[in-house]
Amino acid sequence: MLLTEQKLRRIVRRVLQEKKFSQLAQYAKSTEMDIYSDLMDPDNEELRDEVFDLIDQSYAYLGGNADIKAPEHLMDPERNDYVYFKGWDIDADPEPDVVRGMKPKAGKTKLTLSAIDGSEAAAQFGIADTARRLSDGSHYAEMSGRAATVQMKQMVPVVTDKATVASLLPGKEFEWFGEHPFFSGDERFQDRGSEIEANKSKQYGPNGEYDGWYVRVLGGDPHAKMVFGAV
Repeated sequence: MLLTEQKLRRIVRRVLQEKKFSQLAQYAKSTEMDIYSDLMDPDNEELRDEVFDLIDQSYAYLGGNADIKAPEHLMDPERNDYVYFKGWDIDADPEPDVVRGMKPKAGKTKLTLSAIDGSEAAAQFGIADTARRLSDGSHYAEMSGRAATVQMKQMVPVVTDKATVASLLPGKEFEWFGEHPFFSGDERFQDRGSEIEANKSKQYGPNGEYDGWYVRVLGGDPHAKMVFGAV
């Protein structure tokens, strides 16, 4: 098919309009950038590719993120419903290193998605940013596993009463334990990972500071979690 001058001009114009992370108007090194509207822009295919690469890599151990399974999902409000979507470039190259998705819930802001480029610098930046937000009284997050252990080590508070957890998880079903279910002898949580998780909760919270455990069934499997945040 013959490529006319008019079609060629349209293609060139589209390429020039399409933006990478480092070409966004608000781009600056080591600066929090609100990129939600940019992700929703149909022209910014390269930006979505960059951000998706971080998400895909960070959630690979879970088989991928439950909502964002392809770059185009970042421009679908049914999947990217985070409302607040932040990004940072913290190193020498111009690519994003840390991204975070958040949404309003129960009068607070829930931290829902977090992804990094895999570098130690990005990991430490993400840990510090999470701890800061969860200590400000306005943010909270459900956590388990290594993420929970890291925040316990940072001495981030958790919710330790069932009623408050229920208010922060409206419409969600959960089974309340308080102490980690490993200690109750629950056969679902007697594996080595659960034992480590349970013992860490006592190591960092010897006086019950981290006795806020409950179990939710997600994807057909039970998961022990806590709500972190000074809420």
